[in-house]
Amino acid sequence: MPIDYALYPPNWKTEIVPRIRLRAGGRCEQCHVPAWAYGWRDVSGQFHPGDPPVLATAGQLFSQDGLQLGPKALKIILTVAHLDHDEHNWQVRDERLMLLCQHCHLSFDRADNLRRRRQNHPAVPPGHPRLELVFPHSLRSTATAAHR
Repeated sequence: MPIDYALYPPNWKTEIVPRIRLRAGGRCEQCHVPAWAYGWRDVSGQFHPGDPPVLATAGQLFSQDGLQLGPKALKIILTVAHLDHDEHNWQVRDERLMLLCQHCHLSFDRADNLRRRRQNHPAVPPGHPRLELVFPHSLRSTATAAHR
């Protein structure tokens, strides 16, 4: 989610972030990848420095539906995460902040982002009927098992 600096203390950029970056030594405090590293991530999320492997010929870089084939090159950007997800707490201690890469920050925030999305954008407006999907019995057990 984009950052709204109006919600953060005035010394966020000038004191707090530099202090957390110094503590972390310029590396993600979760996966330890260095800031500004160039590389790619495999399907498990493991970072690999350097150019991603070429998984297609030059004429086949995109699938028929326009999706890029193979891993994408990326540059690691480190940002400070609130471990308690409370950006309104201007008295937050350094132990409740962590320097994270994009992958680790998004993974850490996933549940909170989903909660906020549901809170701010309900799927069905109040007063509207909910759509219920009815599956044949064989599919229902498969779909239920997949969501456990």
